[in-house]
Amino acid sequence: MNARIPRFLAMVIAITFSTTLFSQDLILNNRTIVKTGEGYTTTDGGTTFKVLGNEVVVKYANATSDLEKASLENTLGLTKLREASTGFTDYRLGEGSDFFSILQALESSPLVATVEVAMEGLYVLDPNDPLFP
Repeated sequence: MNARIPRFLAMVIAITFSTTLFSQDLILNNRTIVKTGEGYTTTDGGTTFKVLGNEVVVKYANATSDLEKASLENTLGLTKLREASTGFTDYRLGEGSDFFSILQALESSPLVATVEVAMEGLYVLDPNDPLFP
Protein backbone atom coordinates (compact mmCIF):
# COMPACT_ATOMS: atom_id res chain seq x y z
CA MET A 1 0.00 0.00 0.00
CA ASN A 2 2.82 2.42 0.84
CA ALA A 3 4.47 1.78 -2.55
CA ARG A 4 1.32 2.95 -4.33
CA ILE A 5 1.36 6.39 -2.77
CA PRO A 6 4.81 7.37 -4.18
CA ARG A 7 3.85 5.98 -7.62
CA PHE A 8 0.59 7.93 -7.57
CA LEU A 9 2.41 11.05 -6.39
CA ALA A 10 5.02 10.65 -9.13
CA MET A 11 2.26 10.27 -11.74
CA VAL A 12 0.48 13.44 -10.50
CA ILE A 13 3.76 15.37 -10.60
CA ALA A 14 4.50 14.12 -14.13
CA ILE A 15 1.03 15.07 -15.39
CA THR A 16 1.22 18.49 -13.74
CA PHE A 17 4.70 19.11 -15.17
CA SER A 18 3.70 18.08 -18.69
CA THR A 19 0.59 20.27 -18.56
CA THR A 20 2.67 23.21 -17.37
CA LEU A 21 5.30 22.54 -20.01
CA PHE A 22 2.92 22.31 -22.96
CA SER A 23 0.08 24.65 -21.99
CA GLN A 24 0.42 28.37 -21.43
CA ASP A 25 -2.12 31.16 -21.20
CA LEU A 26 -1.92 34.85 -21.98
CA ILE A 27 -4.66 37.37 -21.29
CA LEU A 28 -4.82 40.05 -23.96
CA ASN A 29 -7.65 42.62 -24.01
CA ASN A 30 -9.80 40.45 -21.73
CA ARG A 31 -9.34 37.50 -24.10
CA THR A 32 -7.46 34.39 -22.97
CA ILE A 33 -5.12 32.93 -25.56
CA VAL A 34 -4.07 29.36 -24.84
CA LYS A 35 -0.90 27.76 -26.16
CA THR A 36 -0.98 23.99 -26.41
CA GLY A 37 1.23 21.49 -28.18
CA GLU A 38 -0.93 21.95 -31.28
CA GLY A 39 -0.89 25.76 -31.53
CA TYR A 40 -2.97 28.60 -30.10
CA THR A 41 -6.69 28.94 -29.40
CA THR A 42 -9.14 31.38 -27.86
CA THR A 43 -12.79 31.06 -26.91
CA ASP A 44 -15.50 33.59 -27.66
CA GLY A 45 -19.15 33.05 -26.79
CA GLY A 46 -18.56 29.36 -26.09
CA THR A 47 -16.89 28.74 -29.46
CA THR A 48 -13.19 27.94 -29.68
CA PHE A 49 -11.23 29.57 -32.49
CA LYS A 50 -7.79 28.79 -33.83
CA VAL A 51 -5.39 31.71 -33.37
CA LEU A 52 -2.81 32.29 -36.07
CA GLY A 53 0.40 32.16 -34.05
CA ASN A 54 2.43 33.94 -36.71
CA GLU A 55 0.25 37.04 -37.18
CA VAL A 56 -0.77 40.02 -35.05
CA VAL A 57 -3.10 42.97 -35.63
CA VAL A 58 -1.96 46.38 -34.37
CA LYS A 59 -3.60 49.79 -34.13
CA TYR A 60 -1.07 52.48 -33.32
CA ALA A 61 -1.64 55.43 -31.01
CA ASN A 62 -2.65 58.58 -32.91
CA ALA A 63 0.64 60.41 -32.39
CA THR A 64 2.83 57.52 -33.62
CA SER A 65 5.02 58.59 -36.55
CA ASP A 66 5.94 56.40 -39.53
CA LEU A 67 9.55 56.40 -38.31
CA GLU A 68 8.47 55.10 -34.88
CA LYS A 69 6.32 52.41 -36.52
CA ALA A 70 9.23 51.31 -38.73
CA SER A 71 11.54 51.20 -35.73
CA LEU A 72 9.11 49.02 -33.76
CA GLU A 73 8.57 46.74 -36.77
CA ASN A 74 12.34 46.34 -37.17
CA THR A 75 12.96 45.77 -33.46
CA LEU A 76 10.30 43.05 -33.19
CA GLY A 77 10.95 41.50 -36.62
CA LEU A 78 7.46 42.24 -37.98
CA THR A 79 6.57 42.23 -41.68
CA LYS A 80 3.59 44.36 -42.73
CA LEU A 81 0.94 42.35 -44.58
CA ARG A 82 -1.77 44.98 -45.04
CA GLU A 83 -3.03 48.21 -43.56
CA ALA A 84 -6.78 48.85 -43.29
CA SER A 85 -8.49 52.21 -43.63
CA THR A 86 -9.64 51.72 -40.01
CA GLY A 87 -6.04 52.14 -38.84
CA PHE A 88 -5.39 48.45 -38.08
CA THR A 89 -2.25 46.88 -39.52
CA ASP A 90 -1.73 43.14 -39.94
CA TYR A 91 1.80 41.84 -39.39
CA ARG A 92 3.56 38.52 -39.85
CA LEU A 93 6.04 37.57 -37.14
CA GLY A 94 9.63 36.78 -38.00
CA GLU A 95 10.76 33.18 -38.23
CA GLY A 96 11.35 31.73 -34.76
CA SER A 97 9.67 34.63 -32.92
CA ASP A 98 7.97 33.91 -29.61
CA PHE A 99 4.29 34.74 -30.16
CA PHE A 100 3.48 35.58 -26.53
CA SER A 101 6.61 37.73 -26.13
CA ILE A 102 5.73 39.76 -29.24
CA LEU A 103 2.15 40.25 -28.01
CA GLN A 104 3.38 41.41 -24.61
CA ALA A 105 5.95 43.77 -26.15
CA LEU A 106 3.32 45.35 -28.40
CA GLU A 107 0.78 45.62 -25.58
CA SER A 108 3.28 47.39 -23.34
CA SER A 109 4.51 49.78 -26.04
CA PRO A 110 3.31 53.39 -25.70
CA LEU A 111 3.24 53.52 -29.52
CA VAL A 112 0.45 50.94 -29.68
CA ALA A 113 -3.19 51.68 -28.85
CA THR A 114 -4.48 48.13 -29.40
CA VAL A 115 -3.02 44.73 -30.24
CA GLU A 116 -5.16 41.77 -31.27
CA VAL A 117 -4.61 38.23 -32.49
CA ALA A 118 -5.65 36.99 -35.91
CA MET A 119 -8.14 34.11 -35.73
CA GLU A 120 -9.61 31.60 -38.11
CA GLY A 121 -13.38 31.56 -37.99
CA LEU A 122 -16.48 30.51 -39.84
CA TYR A 123 -19.14 33.00 -40.85
CA VAL A 124 -22.51 31.33 -40.57
CA LEU A 125 -24.91 34.26 -40.95
CA ASP A 126 -25.48 36.75 -43.74
CA PRO A 127 -25.38 40.41 -42.74
CA ASN A 128 -28.68 42.13 -42.15
CA ASP A 129 -27.92 44.60 -44.93
CA PRO A 130 -30.28 45.03 -47.90
CA LEU A 131 -27.33 46.05 -50.09
CA PHE A 132 -25.33 42.88 -49.31
CA PRO A 133 -24.86 40.92 -52.56
